Amino acid sequence: MRSGVALERHYSVTDDDGQYEIKNICSDMRMVGIMIPWQVIHDKQWQSRDGRGVFFQSDSNEIVEDFEFWPGAEFKMLLIEGDEIHYQIQDPLASRNRRYSLKVYFEDPKYSTNLGLMDTYISYDNLQGTLSLKALKSQSEFSFMYMLAEDTLNINGFMEPLYLSGNYYFKVFPEQINSDGTITNGLFSDALSQARYVQGQDGYSKGDKLLENKKVMDAIQWYTENPTEHGLKVVYALYKNGFIPVENESYLDLEGADPQKALKYLNELIDRYGTSEKRLIEKAELYEELGQYSLEKKIRKKLLSLSKDNVFNHIEYARCMMQLGDYDPAMDYLLEYGAPDKEADRYYSKMLIGHRLELLPQEMQQALNKTKDIASYYDFHVFIKSGDYDKAWTLLQSKPESSMKTFYTLLMLDGVHLSTVDFEMYNKNKLDGQYTDFIDYYVEKTLEMGQLEQSDKDLAMILKYIKMITTGFTHTLGRMKAICNSL
Repeated sequence: MRSGVALERHYSVTDDDGQYEIKNICSDMRMVGIMIPWQVIHDKQWQSRDGRGVFFQSDSNEIVEDFEFWPGAEFKMLLIEGDEIHYQIQDPLASRNRRYSLKVYFEDPKYSTNLGLMDTYISYDNLQGTLSLKALKSQSEFSFMYMLAEDTLNINGFMEPLYLSGNYYFKVFPEQINSDGTITNGLFSDALSQARYVQGQDGYSKGDKLLENKKVMDAIQWYTENPTEHGLKVVYALYKNGFIPVENESYLDLEGADPQKALKYLNELIDRYGTSEKRLIEKAELYEELGQYSLEKKIRKKLLSLSKDNVFNHIEYARCMMQLGDYDPAMDYLLEYGAPDKEADRYYSKMLIGHRLELLPQEMQQALNKTKDIASYYDFHVFIKSGDYDKAWTLLQSKPESSMKTFYTLLMLDGVHLSTVDFEMYNKNKLDGQYTDFIDYYVEKTLEMGQLEQSDKDLAMILKYIKMITTGFTHTLGRMKAICNSL
């Protein structure tokens, strides 16, 4: 188990009936996990018994996680005939509240980094049916899209599942509809998979061989002159992520990214081979990176029409509204459609820069409103609410140094895309490049505030609160134990 503040580990061993108890945990604890030998569960599925998959917190401040194991969901039948995949899914917990995602991955372990998650969902009404192999090949992507391996341009990372001829594993993953929980279906095993041979490209293309030999520009030229779906995926990925490794300790840095060219080849990929929700999301992200928020908004609106129940689409749509200057309408939209009871940590910083305090606990609202400098930030809030974020930033940076100025500086760097500054620029020009990333800066400044006067501690308390469970901060928040002790 990990504490949300200190990342301290506490553990307990179950009794003969599977019961356990963990005492003396931090009041900010956010996660409970189980450790079970993989051999016991490799062909099982499990979720919380209540079906929600989330923690239940009672009046006595108990947090309970109750697991029950069932035989895993799998393909009972899988037959490939030409472009058709005939299948039948077997799941003892099948119901209308479930759907199934599909993963296809190489049997050859050298391609194991390629995740093979398909943009396909199978409903309860289609537990037996037919899928298009061509459509799955189109959806298939490679690991370079998601992560940077130690050998960044290793050709294996560009071989998406179903591109090459060979044996592949097919596996389904059940998901509970309208639930926060995750269902785990098998672990560290292919026991719930079906292996099948798929005919694809017989060996590497000339472009693949050029890329294998690190002749990236020659490979890009060949791919663009011979525009297959695979080749355009590769060119788009190279321009999106970069392709010039910068040597450092972990080999994780790349240069050469060009979002304008990435957009060009993504559009060609869509024009030639069709669109998908995933490709629309990538297109919206490129418009965001290019600062073309009006075009991004059109794509976000289309995504809402495709998945109106997807809360993340709503959150991104509101963020785009905000970047276009519609601050208060965007915040109102988030309150209505952004699932604030579950997802507010994703946009706390955006709400706070405009003094929208609705989601803060009452005691934190009162603490912020009582802070001695808050009245002097009225004009700053007016600029934010009017959508003039660059003027708000200029005004903010002209103010005397204080915890309040640092508070809003952190929130703006975290919550707004400014046309004139980002954290990399701010770190270089204002902070002499002393921070490795924004998280380190955020944590250090929060710690400093926590050691000052009460009003400063109140600001530190708010900064800590809005990042308690934010993805990306959890590994660093262990350094904030001092805040937990000082507030």
